[in-house]
This record gives sequence, C-alpha cells and structure tokens, in this order.
Amino acid sequence: MKPKHLRPGPQPWHAPKRSLGKVSIGMLLLLALATLYVGGPASSRGRSIALRLLVSSAPDGSGATALAGQSLSGPLYVFVVPASRVARVTFLLDGSVYRTERFAPFDFNGTGPDGARPWSPTTGRHTITAKITTKHWARRTISASFSAAAPTTTAAPTTTTAPTTTTAPTTTSTVLSSPCTGVRVMPGANVQQVIDASPSGATICLQAGTHRLVQPLSPKANQWLVGAPGAVLNGALLITSFSRAGATWVADGKLPPAPTAVGVCTAGYSGCKHSEAVFYDDRPLWRVMKLSELGSGKFYEDYTTGKVYLADDPNGHTIEVARAKAAIKSSATGVTLKGLTVEKFANDAQRGAIVGASDWTIEGNEIRLNHGVGIETPGARNVKVLDNNVHHNGQLGISGWRNTAALYQGNTLAFNNTAGFYNADWEAGTRWVDGAGIMVNSARDVEIAGNIIDSNFNGITLRQDDRGTGSLGPYVVTGASVHDNQVTMRRGTSGLSSTTGDSAITSRDNTFERNHYTIIGTDLTNFSWVGSEVAWAQWQRYGQDAGGTFTRR
Repeated sequence: MKPKHLRPGPQPWHAPKRSLGKVSIGMLLLLALATLYVGGPASSRGRSIALRLLVSSAPDGSGATALAGQSLSGPLYVFVVPASRVARVTFLLDGSVYRTERFAPFDFNGTGPDGARPWSPTTGRHTITAKITTKHWARRTISASFSAAAPTTTAAPTTTTAPTTTTAPTTTSTVLSSPCTGVRVMPGANVQQVIDASPSGATICLQAGTHRLVQPLSPKANQWLVGAPGAVLNGALLITSFSRAGATWVADGKLPPAPTAVGVCTAGYSGCKHSEAVFYDDRPLWRVMKLSELGSGKFYEDYTTGKVYLADDPNGHTIEVARAKAAIKSSATGVTLKGLTVEKFANDAQRGAIVGASDWTIEGNEIRLNHGVGIETPGARNVKVLDNNVHHNGQLGISGWRNTAALYQGNTLAFNNTAGFYNADWEAGTRWVDGAGIMVNSARDVEIAGNIIDSNFNGITLRQDDRGTGSLGPYVVTGASVHDNQVTMRRGTSGLSSTTGDSAITSRDNTFERNHYTIIGTDLTNFSWVGSEVAWAQWQRYGQDAGGTFTRR
C-alpha cells in the first residue's frame, strides 16, 4: 500500500447561502405534482408507484391539485408523495440544488419542530425538480413549472433581549449594520452569560472585535449566534511579559499543568500531540520538542515548569498561546452559527473547534488556526455545513461520522494539517477517507456538493469502518451523493475505502458525479476503490463521475 494511504483510524469530511425567515403556518400547501411511474420491488411487480408533485390549500394536503401550470400566491408548502416509497429527495429550484430531504414527509422547504416550513417564491416563473431515490435504490426525476405572484412578507427569526441583571454584561437589543437583530454583545462581555439569560430561539449578535473565550460557548436549542463583520471568537491567551534568557525569550504561567497528548504525528516527530499552539502576530510557530532545537519561527513549551520559549524577539509583537479547548459545543438541537471567525483554539486531535449537533446550520464562517478539527458534527442528524472557509487548521477541516442526512455544501477546505499529523485516515482536510479534504465515515445519506478542496492530504473520500449499530441499523456509508465539487490534489486520492472488507460500499447508492479534479504531480492512480487505487479511466468505468473532468498539471 502506498504511503498516501496509511493506516485506518477515526475519520471526518454547500449551495448558495439561503436565508429562511421563520414564518407562521397556515397558508397554501404545495405537495408536488407531475406523475412518474416507478417499478416496485420483486414482491410488488405488476404494481406501479406514482411519484407526484401536488399543490394544496391546506397543510394536510387535502384538495390537492396538479402543480404544473398553476398560478400561485402566498407562502407554499412543498412535498413529494408517496413518502412510503421514497428514501431521499434532492430538490432543485430553477435548476439549482435547493435542499436534500432524507426523511418523510419530504418537504421542499424542510420540516421543523412544528411541521412543514412554508416557502415564499419570488415573483415569476419557476420550476421545481425532485431527484428521488426510492427505498429500493431506483432513481427517478420529476419536475413541474408554475407561476408565482408577489410573496407575502414573512417574519424575521425570533429574537429576545437579555434581561437586566447585576452580573450579566451590558447588552442592547438593536438592528445591526450586519443582518442581525437580537441581543448585542460587545468584545469583552461574557457571551455565555448572555446565552444563559436568553431563551431558546433567541438571536445573539456578536459585534466586531475579538471575543476571547476560556470555555466553549454552549447555546440553547434554536438559538442563533451571528457575527457582525469582524467578529472573532479567539481561544488564545495573550502573553505580554517575556524575559531574556541567553539567546531565548521566556514567559511563565500560560500552560496547563497536565496537558493532553492526542494523535499520531509524522515519523520522527511528536509535537502534533500537544494543542497549546503559539502565534506570533497571528502566524503559527512550529513546535519543537527540545529547547536545543529552538530557532526562528519556532517555539518550545516546558510543561513541567509552565514556561514558553521563543527565539524571535517578542517586543512590539502580539504573542498568543492557544488554551480554550473549543469555541462552541452543545448537544442542543436547531442551533445556527453564521458570520463568525473562529480561531486559535486548543482542541485536541479529532475534536472540533465547533462541535455541532442535530439540526444545526453552520453557515458562512471562517474557521482557521485551530489545533484539531475545524468543524465536527458527530452523530448528528440533518446538519448543514454551508459556505464556510475552513483553512490552516492543525489536523482536519471538517469531521462528520455516524451522521444521518448531512449536507456539506459550498465550503472551501484548504491547507489543513499544519501541525504535523501523520497523513493517514484522519489527519487532514475533512475527516472521512484517509486524510481527505472531505471524508465521510460510516454515515447515511450525506450530500457533499459544490465544495472547493485544495491541497489537503487527499480529496473527497467515503470510508467504511466498524462503527457499531444505531437506531437505523449498522452505521454504514449509504446513499452518499458527491457532486459538483472542485478538487485539487497534490498527493493522495479521492474515492471509496473500507477497513472492514465490506465491498458493498461501492453499491449502496454511493455516487460521485460531475466533480472536477486537478492533479498536480505524476502519480497516475488518483482514485480509491475499496482496496485498490485506480486511474481516472478505470474510475469512470466503475460508473463514477459521469460528467466529471480530470486535468493533470
């Protein structure tokens, strides 16, 4: 086996931004119509299944009529029926991917805690397309065109001002210059106190500037954490007092007395295991493991004495050491994170600076200079990671494992694995096939679309490990759709991999389509197929990347 595919281990891995206001229920229901007949399984041959797009004036779908050719007004509810025959639907609006639904009732605009979410189309002619995977892995596409009148104005997300207290930071409810209306939090205020004082569903607006954290923020269910332009969550402590010690500079008191040591580093190096990185004017320095190895651009930490050593003169410069173990971590559902810069957290290997849960939306953030994983979504359902710039993190960009119905779309993942981790199954870009830019590990119904993957160890990989059994059965890579991504690889591969000997990963409706690859280098086998590494022509003969392109530089 080539060094680009090393040993097994735990692994990690968007469409244009779309703002969905919270709206009340009780308007027109759009159940999709256009009819297509799909042959059933062997036990039901002789029957046909009508997959339809219908429109109704009631949330329960009563009085449904054909969507095609209709002239409609008011917020709409969109569904595919019959749900009993459907495993997954990817909806397109006017030719662009809108969302993917993996659970009944397969609502065009998604399903919230209170039922289907209404949708207000812009005025004009529209086409809704439903790309359907049936429960027996057949694929069908249905479409319907209609006209829409001016939509009814909908309400903005619920926001609440934190109550006045003697201990909470001063906050003000205001409409910001950025698109955030809610509780305003200035740099230096205690963000967690504001979260605790605000109800579920509240919007917390972090203002421009550096918000230093010593503990991860823990939002409540359905809360929004929104950053104004320039809002930064920073997990590092400032070091302001150095003394000269021979040819070095030394500072006291910024290190934990009992550091963690997690991860597997490149051969002959052990520095990746420690997470307290040091930054010199925002530039990460390289960790050395002996004081005698110290030189320009490097740092040494002595955990027994708590001292940090530099070779470069710190006077007149900003020196920071990463200490907080995460920026945001919560098991609460329905949280939205938007517009934040998250940097310099001391999260361990395989742990995220952001750790999300089910029904989270993580959109339009910049995640950089963290030690372990940029974004982690372990065991989450219906999570959406959209349009984030995830770069120069110590280990991985995005990690998702044992997920169900996850969407990773429109992200840029570049130049991760800066801390010297071993370039194996879990040490770069995203976590899910051997150090990939994006890697899916033992997850169901994941969509990876429209991402830019550049200069991670591998490209995009789907990986099967033995991860046990959950409420839907064994955790297996099933129904993954990888499409319309731009992948630049200087080494490594993209494709499908298994550590369990389960070759069925190639047949469980896991597909690569219309991806565009740029290979820099002379290696001819750039794609993984279970236990083999194959060239582009063989990859396409396996039925993968129809409509894709391959360029070598």
